[in-house]
Formats: sequence, C-alpha cells, structure tokens
Amino acid sequence: MKSPIHPPLLAIALLGMAGTAFAGGFPQGTYSAGEKVTMTFDANGQFQVHQGHDLMVTGSYAVRKNRLELTDTAGPWACTRPAERTGSYTWKYADSVLTLMKASDGCQDRVGSLVRSTWKKTGAVNP
Repeated sequence: MKSPIHPPLLAIALLGMAGTAFAGGFPQGTYSAGEKVTMTFDANGQFQVHQGHDLMVTGSYAVRKNRLELTDTAGPWACTRPAERTGSYTWKYADSVLTLMKASDGCQDRVGSLVRSTWKKTGAVNP
C-alpha cells in the first residue's frame, strides 16, 4: 500500500520548487549595457529590456543553479518564433557584472546582444 503524501510536506516541497524557478542565488535587479540599454530581472520571474524609456522586450525567466532560461513574450526586440522564444544561458556574477554565456538559443539576435555586452548592475529590485 502506498503511503499518502501529507499536505504540509507537499506544501513545503512545492514552495521549495517555486523558489528555484527564479531565485537560485541569481542577482535580481537592473543591469545596464552602455548608456541606453537596461535589463531588469524582478523577484517574480519577469524581465524587461528598455532602450532609453522605450520597452523593447518583456518575458519570463527561470534560474536553476548556474543556468538562466529567458522566454520572450512581447516587444519589438522579442524573439517570438516558436523555436526562438526561449534561450538558455550559463551565468556568472562578480564585481557587479553579470556575464552570460550561451548554452542553447535559436535566436541569434538575442545571443549577440546578451553575450557580447557587459551587464553592469545599476539597481536593486524590490521583491
């Protein structure tokens, strides 16, 4: 006979899994690549890319260990073709700089802008 999962244990397990979706030690906040482009990762697993005051991409992100997965949802710079919507990157954070390295991504425009840029942290995000 199978032993049932007790509701409190299930709740703890689900909370633990939810925390890995966009936490995982990933440094949330706003990053700048040059004077005009910023990328913000919030505490709810959402990201935005701005060029000046213009919103260029919105999407969601998930973090598992050193892997960052970005899924574009809207915006003039968004990769919206099914095979290009989600890209996966390894990340490193040191000295207020977020470095992204392509793991797998079919959207070459996103790859080019993310891996060739120096993403310097400029602000924190409120949870």
